[in-house]
Amino acid sequence: MVFKMTPALAALAAALPALAGGAFAQEVSPAQMELAKQLIATGNFGDQVLKAIGPQLKGDLAARYNKAGKPADEKVIDDFVAQVGDILRPKLAASVEEAVPEVAKVFTESELKALVAFAGTPDGKAALDKFPSYVGAVVQKLGPAVQKEAPLALQQASESFRAKGVELPLPAQ
Repeated sequence: MVFKMTPALAALAAALPALAGGAFAQEVSPAQMELAKQLIATGNFGDQVLKAIGPQLKGDLAARYNKAGKPADEKVIDDFVAQVGDILRPKLAASVEEAVPEVAKVFTESELKALVAFAGTPDGKAALDKFPSYVGAVVQKLGPAVQKEAPLALQQASESFRAKGVELPLPAQ
């Protein structure tokens, strides 16, 4: 079976970096880098991301079984999702390490200290463990709206600027 990403999964994958806040233009101190490493070390981000996309992936597979007129094989679905996790986990771990400088840019030293302290508490650990699922739930609802509405918003804004005599180098709709 060849599995292709659905629009919802693609939107989730594409939006995660943007939802993380992006990098802000600020100098990063050695203390910020160290605190960012500590913050990242508090969570198992690869498993959290897999936890966030797992239910969507399972739902997509069940829908594919249904579309093919076959009953969903829960064991096969669970095994498939587990194998996807096994394949992605080391790749995600490497990406998390690469994120340290970006995390250090997003937060001030004071914010990083607070986040590291919060992550060291039971409530903080629980909240950080749930955060990717929270982001996934939001993106799952926002993704289709963005896919539907963004082209129209781009067109309307482009027309507005064009009416002001400003031509933007945007792709053709």
